[in-house]
Amino acid sequence: MENFSVNLDDVPRLIASGVPKVKVVGYVKRNFFPPREYSPRNIDIGLVLSSDEPVMTTIYNGEAHACATPSVQVEFPGTVYRAAPRAAWEVFYFAYDQRHSPFFRTLELTPETVVPWTIELTPAVRDLVAKLSALAVEARAHGAAGRIDRYGDLLLHELLLQRSRHAAPASPEEAKIRSIASYIEAHCAEPVDLKNLPRRHGLSNRSFYRRWKQLFGVSPVAFIERARLNYARHLLTVTALKVHEVAAEVGFADPLYFTKRFHQDTGMTPTGYRLGRKP
Repeated sequence: MENFSVNLDDVPRLIASGVPKVKVVGYVKRNFFPPREYSPRNIDIGLVLSSDEPVMTTIYNGEAHACATPSVQVEFPGTVYRAAPRAAWEVFYFAYDQRHSPFFRTLELTPETVVPWTIELTPAVRDLVAKLSALAVEARAHGAAGRIDRYGDLLLHELLLQRSRHAAPASPEEAKIRSIASYIEAHCAEPVDLKNLPRRHGLSNRSFYRRWKQLFGVSPVAFIERARLNYARHLLTVTALKVHEVAAEVGFADPLYFTKRFHQDTGMTPTGYRLGRKP
């Protein structure tokens, strides 16, 4: 599928319906996403269909939330999001005007409560994504925009059904661990004292490591290394630093080990990766 983004804001609906109007629908696949901080203009619903990273982390108002892919991210205007640099990923998205916030509140989707959730790409989800993508190509055809609204509502329903199966209230322990993850994301290039960091937050090492693995799918050490490698991708793309300088900048003391781990993670040497990012 080729990348596309279709704005439906000015497309008339021929039949009034009780579902909110989809404002934007699109699909994007990229080999690299730089780190960014942003606040969306619309209520954005993104389906991360695939990614080179099995677990992806996004910061919501200063709190880290990691989620295995495929996954759903719902983002709201007025909320600040920070995404780490990311390897290749594939996203289908649809968005609503923020005036539909009351509708989303009835679904218990609010900026204060919603976090990413893992999904299964069931036949129903795949079918609705395919229908929405096909309709987007002919969005101004007779009745197409209204059908997009209907299919968007059905897709949202399917995603929320999956969310309800896995929903669980966050515990104080989880909140502390997410706070630690936020700190690590922001300071990944610095030495991290994993022995004392849990204690400073009132956690035993045993419960910290067990709960961390449940939340993020990898060990704290692997989480830190992945954050450093993501940061290295960014530096190799936007700076002229030499490879050994990049290694030192992101927290690798040994540039040879950095090159080895970078190659294992991306399938390319740091130099090859940099050359591949050049236009």
